[in-house]
Amino acid sequence: MSNDSAPVHPFRSVNLRQWAGVLGAPVAWFAQLQTNYALVPAACRDAPTAVLVLSSLAFLALGAAAVWLSWMGWRAEDGTWPKGSDEGAPARRRFLGVLGLLTSGLFFAVMVAQAIPTFIVPVCHR
Repeated sequence: MSNDSAPVHPFRSVNLRQWAGVLGAPVAWFAQLQTNYALVPAACRDAPTAVLVLSSLAFLALGAAAVWLSWMGWRAEDGTWPKGSDEGAPARRRFLGVLGLLTSGLFFAVMVAQAIPTFIVPVCHR
């Protein structure tokens, strides 16, 4: 009997985690924005505002996970700032880690700023 399964490449999981760190928070921000806008009419009619609060908290957790993935990817490559003279896979991983930290950190801050009114401002003004 032979094992016909394809070999597992460890770089695929590393790349997937780093790309999830880069793109995770922007996608979570977009999903939070669209979901909360879609939930406002229902919350105005008869649902409690807790639905909006829970939605915001869930997407904030996804954004925080993206920041964490970027942090771990960057720390796995010595946690140093990428240099112009770097080459190869370690340089790419270091760059993706820093890019993910900056991108995900910015979008996480935007998500927090968008979630604050959910906790403070009433949903409907009549």
